[in-house]
Amino acid sequence: MIIPEDNFMYIGQVIENMKYEKLSEDTIKYNHIIFTKTGEGHQFITNVEFGNKDEVEGKCIFEDYEAENNVISLGILTDENKRADVYADIIQIEDIQI
Repeated sequence: MIIPEDNFMYIGQVIENMKYEKLSEDTIKYNHIIFTKTGEGHQFITNVEFGNKDEVEGKCIFEDYEAENNVISLGILTDENKRADVYADIIQIEDIQI
């Protein structure tokens, strides 16, 4: 996922039945790593640059958590009432070369 306002992008995968432990309102633990909440809200995809609409989250309610080099997005697809949890690596824009 690339967000124009950010200076980084996320590359990850959907994790079915993600097993995480909620430590507090703003922290979770996944694979022995502590993640801190960085955002929450609603998302609606308006344009898909890579892949197709069947491969992206679309409309969802989410909470995002970050650790040093990773992001977890806990999501619910509102049209399908289905979980859509994503575990991703953070890649800094300046680390990308063409």
